[in-house]
Amino acid sequence: MQSVHAFASSNIGKYFVAFLALGIAATVFLILERLDYLKSEAQLESLVSRESSFLFNNLILLASCFAVLWGTLFPVIRRRSQETRSRWTRSGTTA
Repeated sequence: MQSVHAFASSNIGKYFVAFLALGIAATVFLILERLDYLKSEAQLESLVSRESSFLFNNLILLASCFAVLWGTLFPVIRRRSQETRSRWTRSGTTA
């Protein structure tokens, strides 16, 4: 095995994507199914309480995750869109 990403060029890539999609679908289904149980009965009392600090910390971590995801996927998306645009230009179609 030459790379940790070698599975992408093998036959296991499709099964791995299917496994991830199934896991994400099951997670979303369970969250939506049990949404009433997940709602909190209490309200935030203060912006400087322990609970609000925990909430803001989670929001900062979530924003960091999205920033890393965007930084990882943006070059791939841009490259794909430029390839598609160049194919359209070569075929004589202009967008």
